[in-house]
Amino acid sequence: MSSEYLDSITKKGLVPQTLAITKKQLEEYVKTKNCLRVCEACGTEAWDCPSIDGVPGLFTLGSARDSNYASWLFQFNCENCGNTRFIGAGYVWAFYNPAEAEQA
Repeated sequence: MSSEYLDSITKKGLVPQTLAITKKQLEEYVKTKNCLRVCEACGTEAWDCPSIDGVPGLFTLGSARDSNYASWLFQFNCENCGNTRFIGAGYVWAFYNPAEAEQA
């Protein structure tokens, strides 16, 4: 990502607010949105989100078409088979910051 773009979204609060999302908030979001239904690979419903000191792991997935673009994702792993699901961090941010999301 370009430094100009990072500076602009940091000033808007998006980056620090996204980094401040707690594991508890993320769990509330996936429960409200019903994101973690039965695992399509093995049929269990046991999911875990990697975290560090109560803060959920936040991963980036870079674009092969544009080196200035990356998606921020929260990861969930099936505790039985290891199947992985990703939740877009921007959607979680918008859930907790609806007024700012409308202006973004």
